[in-house]
Amino acid sequence: MDKIGPIPKGCEINFTLANAHAMPRGAVVTWMVRNSGIEAESLNDLGHRGEEGPSATEHSAYRGVHYMDVAVKLNGRLIGSKRVPVTVTGLGMPQRNPPRPSWTKLR
Repeated sequence: MDKIGPIPKGCEINFTLANAHAMPRGAVVTWMVRNSGIEAESLNDLGHRGEEGPSATEHSAYRGVHYMDVAVKLNGRLIGSKRVPVTVTGLGMPQRNPPRPSWTKLR
């Protein structure tokens, strides 16, 4: 995919290579998260390394547009890369069973 979102805060996002079967033997896949926005800056989390391998799982924690970079290296040389923008809205995930209003309870 070329982009993800908009998605709410608190989601788990799974990234997977679509053509992992076509990679040459010995290729190393690395994932990198690039955060932006006021929330990420205030917590000093502008990015971090993700998992290695054909898939990675991340968590949406900040509002704004963020990026997931994937790089494929063979013998230390970059042979492929991709940047996927991820748009996160300020809305959180709705509760599964929200509490009922107080007027519905029996006395």
